[in-house]
Amino acid sequence: MDPRVDKLIEVVRKTVIMLFPELTGRYHLAARAKVTGVANGISAQPLTRERTDDDTSPVVKCPALPYTLKPDNVIHIGYLYGDPSEPMAVVLSTAAIGTWTGGKVTVEGYGARDGLVMEYLKDHFRLATLTAPVDQDGNPLPGATTSPLTRIDFRTGLKDGDKVAAVPIEEGDRFIVIGKL
Repeated sequence: MDPRVDKLIEVVRKTVIMLFPELTGRYHLAARAKVTGVANGISAQPLTRERTDDDTSPVVKCPALPYTLKPDNVIHIGYLYGDPSEPMAVVLSTAAIGTWTGGKVTVEGYGARDGLVMEYLKDHFRLATLTAPVDQDGNPLPGATTSPLTRIDFRTGLKDGDKVAAVPIEEGDRFIVIGKL
């Protein structure tokens, strides 16, 4: 290549790095990291795209989160405004397995928390009309009649001791129960 073009490319590269120093350390991008410690905040080792330790990046110390993390959990790390002095962590895992007891969800690491329950998991009812007979697609057959408005009860409630899948909300203060296992 032409030496003048090489010189121009080098000048542009240095100018961009001077204007945007976060580009050299990848501080403008979020990355996966493996938790290495949780004392006085979160220590996390950045990972490569292949999810192996990134030996070119040092362990990052982030402020604590209101979630219970353990070494080897995978989180996302990033830097506020691309500033390496302001690291932040974001939890990747969402759903947890717990036990339903007395209107609360007990999940290891969180303890017992209030649980909001998806409607289809609670005893509930619907008002509907019924048409019969119908074909396999639900289309009325000749001579079909429709009932007056009818209440249909669904008894699917959770009982104490049921295993549930739940998603933490409000920084882990409560859970939404999304399934009964």
